[in-house]
Amino acid sequence: MVTPTERLTKISSYKIKEVANLKIVFRMKNVCLITFVIIISLVSCIEEFKIDFPDNQPKLVVEGVITNQPGPYYVRLTLSKATFADQMSDTIPSWLNIGFQPVLDAMVIISDDKGVHDTLVHSPDSVYYYHRDTNGSIIDSAYIINPNGHFLGYYQTTKIKGEIGNTYHLKIEWQGQIYVSTCYMPPVPDIDSVTYTYSQG
Repeated sequence: MVTPTERLTKISSYKIKEVANLKIVFRMKNVCLITFVIIISLVSCIEEFKIDFPDNQPKLVVEGVITNQPGPYYVRLTLSKATFADQMSDTIPSWLNIGFQPVLDAMVIISDDKGVHDTLVHSPDSVYYYHRDTNGSIIDSAYIINPNGHFLGYYQTTKIKGEIGNTYHLKIEWQGQIYVSTCYMPPVPDIDSVTYTYSQG
């Protein structure tokens, strides 16, 4: 006859065996998983895929604006580049190079319908910045790089003025090619009404 103490001992031994079996199964699963990962990492590979884009000839890119505000006005000439191409410029410092090629040897002329012809000049690469007090007197100055400098492809006007109602003609001569464009400065429309909404908070 089995006593209660012997029965409790047998039940405890069964539970210990079950826990031990579970630990063995869990360890076997971990070993199989690690082995599988190692095998996959050994047989897998990475292949580089390069996209071949057609080689495009650089095109002249023209940026310019004339307003009815005081000048000078600027025209910027650069060259286009191929997609994702890393194009560096010899005229721009490496720390300022942003991947474009400025055009520095073009002739740029702006004229209007009143007979004014303005041959643009190279924008200065550096300019003086003056700090003035409340009376307008200069109290400090700094010699800084011009963000519209010629080394970035900028040309500036010398005498032409932007006036509403005028028609302006742009002519660019570069490497034996002539580029022309015409634009009209329309009048500013009248403001017929002004409204506002006040919200607290």
